[in-house]
Amino acid sequence: YMCNGMGMESALFVFPRMQSDLGIATRELGFVFSSQWGGSLLGTIVLSFVESAGRRRSLMMWMVVAAAGCVVQALADGLGMLVTGRIIAGFGMGAAYPIGMGLLAELLPAQRRSTLLIIPHLGYPTGALLALAAAAAEVPWRITLALPLLPVVGWLMLSAVFIPESPRFLDCAGRTSEAWEVVRGLHSMAGLPVPAEVAEGACRVPSEGSSSSRRELGVSAFTWEELVSSGTIRKMGVVSCVWVCLAFASQLMHVWLPYYTRQIANGGEAISREDGVVELPYVSVAVFFSMDFAGIAVGSILSDKIGFLQPVRAGMLLAAATSFATLSVDNLPTDTLFGGVQQGSQALCWVTIGALGTSLFPTVIRTTAHSTLRLVESFGMV
Repeated sequence: YMCNGMGMESALFVFPRMQSDLGIATRELGFVFSSQWGGSLLGTIVLSFVESAGRRRSLMMWMVVAAAGCVVQALADGLGMLVTGRIIAGFGMGAAYPIGMGLLAELLPAQRRSTLLIIPHLGYPTGALLALAAAAAEVPWRITLALPLLPVVGWLMLSAVFIPESPRFLDCAGRTSEAWEVVRGLHSMAGLPVPAEVAEGACRVPSEGSSSSRRELGVSAFTWEELVSSGTIRKMGVVSCVWVCLAFASQLMHVWLPYYTRQIANGGEAISREDGVVELPYVSVAVFFSMDFAGIAVGSILSDKIGFLQPVRAGMLLAAATSFATLSVDNLPTDTLFGGVQQGSQALCWVTIGALGTSLFPTVIRTTAHSTLRLVESFGMV
């Protein structure tokens, strides 16, 4: 998430300097920013063909691809190379996101899985604020675009030691005793007593990868008829509709707000390339992204207390109201306040719907479900 936040937002923050050095027109900002979401769209589409290597190994592989894309865009000498690098980075992140969410959901305790899955969302605004700080400190824009390499390298080092392979993948690959070993390790890591059926699981498995061992591990195959009759397809359709609408509206406000406040800070005058480098109002933009933390925290608390549906409704209504309020006032402090509440409301919607999506779908199709949501999200963003 931190890599995603840095990678997606860094181009937004350094665009005024990039357009001066690379000769990019202001109207091309949307194309530059959306190119990474286009890569994410492609990465999500191909995901189903590459998870056969295992969730952990696939996740590491796609993070390396994302890092390579960051290097390409940092070395860009024109619009074409910049967009190519962002597509590659988006491709890796688009493939890594659903795998990571599926693996994380599998490793977390079921009782609090949905709430705990909200916590990683804090990485996105953290990464965005770090990229914003680099831009405000006038760090060269090429270095700012390469910043996502830091969390990628750190994550690869940590994952090589601390993150186990997916028990579901191990069982499906016929390595059932290893799957039971991971399950026992997760209980020990959490400080929980190992249930007798788990402690004895490897001894009770009749044969590696057999159907009875799959049932004991909570893994089963689903036919299309079972998916339809259980309502899974209908749930996916409803969540996807909400997700794509939120992505469309979110991206519009997300990219527009910093440059709208930039224009307000410039006296309301339109800014062209001939005006030279006109920086963003960094304090206002920092408020926008800082409010993401509030939205994520509220989503985590409310989803435990009152469920998912009411927070999503409240977040959407508040985001809509503050969007209209921002449009109606041409005053930087007031727009900063309304824009911050708007961004926090969107964050509340994002994390709550994401957690809801995880709780709705069984482990065996959870990565596919997250891939589908990422697909419609990327479509709406582009």
